Amino acid sequence: MHLYARFKQNKIHKQQDYIMVMSSKNKLPTLLLTGLFLAGNTAMSAANYSSGQASANLAAPSGQRPNIVFIFSDDHSLQTIGAYNWRLSEFCREHNITPNIDRLAEQGGIFENSYCGNSICAPSRATVLTGLHSHAHGVRNILERAPIHPHLWTFPDGLREIGYQSCLIGKFHIQNSTPTFDEWSVLPGQGDYYNPRFIDHDGTEHRFDGYVTDIITDRSIEWLRQRDTDKPFFLAVQHKAPHRIWEVPEQYAHWLDDV
Repeated sequence: MHLYARFKQNKIHKQQDYIMVMSSKNKLPTLLLTGLFLAGNTAMSAANYSSGQASANLAAPSGQRPNIVFIFSDDHSLQTIGAYNWRLSEFCREHNITPNIDRLAEQGGIFENSYCGNSICAPSRATVLTGLHSHAHGVRNILERAPIHPHLWTFPDGLREIGYQSCLIGKFHIQNSTPTFDEWSVLPGQGDYYNPRFIDHDGTEHRFDGYVTDIITDRSIEWLRQRDTDKPFFLAVQHKAPHRIWEVPEQYAHWLDDV
């Protein structure tokens, strides 16, 4: 994915970790970097990875490699995020719809004008993984159920080469392809909002009681706690929400009834 953007940087503090938040939606991806963490080479674009520059981009000024948490929401419209000045942004700020994303944008940075190689479902995920346009990586649309072309480089491959541990938890949904992360636990297909089933990298399957967003988040935190602390890490937290068909968590079922 070649990313061209006008980037607004806010209060960046010098620490050694990155948090990135991305949303796939029809027109613009949403990418925010937290100000609680260093965003040195902020875009960390797949274009640089594919040209062999990953180690240079990931090297922190002190020589210590940063840890990276990549949070991906699915079909999360730009205009439903308070940090942007789009149609529903004021409403979102007024009703505190996206307070944590807004805080990342306020304390870190925000891409105000960015473009993505493909914004639709599986093709967008393949583009993020490979840094290639759809005609090159093979996942051109959602109807063919085509896999990523065999033997293509993906960014987890590049991270592994420079000593990172990587993990994906949540939605993968690239038909007939297998995640290239060191560890992964993914929803089969679209997955379920309630009591979802996960398939792990070792082939085992587990079902968890509860709402999928909470489960993905809790399992991601659990992985952070048990990871190898001697290695830098890349953790992909890939949510199903707010992709249709919509099922809200029970605690928010009547949240905006009076609006």
